Amino acid sequence: FARWECQFFAPMKPGDVITSETRLGEKFEKRGRKYVVWTISARNQRGEKVLEYRSTNCWEGAKPEDKTR
Repeated sequence: FARWECQFFAPMKPGDVITSETRLGEKFEKRGRKYVVWTISARNQRGEKVLEYRSTNCWEGAKPEDKTR
């Protein structure tokens, strides 16, 4: 896990049915490590976007010492 960003577009209320969709947003390399960015969108039962968040994860290249932090 490297980063997480969240944006709300509308309130979610008790009883709402939330459906999410996940997409691979981008891939990039930084300082010898490879990252993937997932974009997750959530919509309510009326099809209105209520939330979107992006999760950046290290895919390859982590150093062994990183696992002990």
